[in-house]
Amino acid sequence: MRRFRGRKRLLLVAVATLPLGTLGCGHRTTPDDSVPKPAQVAELPLPEWAPENPSPEFLRAARVLKPIPEEALLSIARADKAAEAMLRRAAGAWPAAYEFFGTLTDGQIERFLSAKEIAIPVKSLTPEQRDALDNWFEVWRKVMNGLDPEDYLIVLYKMGAEEDLSNVRVGFIAHGGHAVHIAFWVTPPGGEEDYICTWFANI
Repeated sequence: MRRFRGRKRLLLVAVATLPLGTLGCGHRTTPDDSVPKPAQVAELPLPEWAPENPSPEFLRAARVLKPIPEEALLSIARADKAAEAMLRRAAGAWPAAYEFFGTLTDGQIERFLSAKEIAIPVKSLTPEQRDALDNWFEVWRKVMNGLDPEDYLIVLYKMGAEEDLSNVRVGFIAHGGHAVHIAFWVTPPGGEEDYICTWFANI
């Protein structure tokens, strides 16, 4: 997990590098032809940690994202065993992060790939996107049980987020142009915007 102040100064939280749902009913956020068909799914390379029956949102994300390579994990392990252990624990939340990414519209994905960043006010998320985000929070809480940060929402509240996250933007950022993080931008009352992010994939 990484936390930045003023989007310029790096502030480490917990470890130097940490990785990094069930969606509600309602209208689909993307046209039907953007969802992989069975033949496409058979040809789509999936991470070894992919769910047994991946959702359309997961498959949609898998068409854009690449799993963090094993050599990156080995490199972290050589440098910091504790960080590597936390990274592997947090890997349990990667499928939920994929599913959240998969709820982005075609336009939002194109914007992310072009700018290497997309930030959406939490209050502007579609019902499907908010359900996927809430699922990611819940999955993170389960896989990180007993470790710090155990609850990502508490981290955001400590940064000054309102209880309803009305002063928070959420999205994705590609550090170095390829390391994809789920990111949260918080603007505390009367304060400077700060953000925190968690690595879960590459592009």
